[in-house]
Amino acid sequence: MTSEIIFETFANKDEWNRFVELNGGSIFQLYEWPEILHKTYGYKPLYFCVRESGEMKAAMPAIITKNPFRRRLVSIPFTDYAGPLGEEKACMQLMEFVLKYCAEQGLNVVIYSLDKLPKLHAYHFVDTFWLDTRRSFDSIWMENFSKKVRNSVRKATKSGVVIERETSRSFLKEYYKIYIETMRRLSALPHHLSFFTNIADLLGEKFQMFAARYNGELIAGLLTFSFNKRVHIWSNASQKEYLHLAPNNALYSEIIKRACDADVDIVDFGTSVPETSHYWFKAAWGGTAKPVYTCSNTVQKLSKPPRWLKIVPKHFLVPLTRFVFKWFY
Repeated sequence: MTSEIIFETFANKDEWNRFVELNGGSIFQLYEWPEILHKTYGYKPLYFCVRESGEMKAAMPAIITKNPFRRRLVSIPFTDYAGPLGEEKACMQLMEFVLKYCAEQGLNVVIYSLDKLPKLHAYHFVDTFWLDTRRSFDSIWMENFSKKVRNSVRKATKSGVVIERETSRSFLKEYYKIYIETMRRLSALPHHLSFFTNIADLLGEKFQMFAARYNGELIAGLLTFSFNKRVHIWSNASQKEYLHLAPNNALYSEIIKRACDADVDIVDFGTSVPETSHYWFKAAWGGTAKPVYTCSNTVQKLSKPPRWLKIVPKHFLVPLTRFVFKWFY
């Protein structure tokens, strides 16, 4: 069995993605993600694979960060989880190859994974929730949703909140306005608009957009991925002054209903830090909590972000916020 590393491009993108699909991989393990990050932020894309008699047995996408003082190989940043995929023995060989490669290149390794990976330290900082949608929406409504969730969804409907599937690229600019304000409100780091447009360009129909409107005005939006019988809730933004109408609850409910009506097994709610308001919001939908591990060859310390990162998003003007954090990312 031989190991193979290919930079920038892979000989057959379709082969890579077919391997990910057949092995139950996530949207974030697809060939496109290193391309998205390279196109948006200039990261160097890497594609590791293990082959036996020419047949792919294991694969892992990754990027190399640009910071010259802290060079890292990451699989994959700004996503929930990725890491190696394939047969267990081949994945072991792939990881051995990756660690050797990183040692030679002076790179630290960071892999976000649903599994603890051998020869790496594994740290549990965040969880995701998986909701089984292989049954009727009515049964999920009664058996999984909390009473508070059901009441909030009813309130949104009675208040006249309308949920729509958006297909026009122009919606991203509309969504981005409330996304920026949401991130500033949460003192979080906003991505550049080009990150969203590159995702739409490269993932195509696997990327879906949903709007919650009130009297025709966009008051909340939700961006999701659909792949391998799994719907992944990825980005949610809303206008603060309309939160009393529960537009986010209406959006989540609509996504789950559509998943029940389609050939979807799992709705993945995306990662959140335990014991936070976002965590409890997601827990109320009745899914099963799954730990997501940060696997690294170095000791990771969970520390608070620098104080300036909390101040800057709130007080920078929006155009300056976009510029500064594109540079930061």
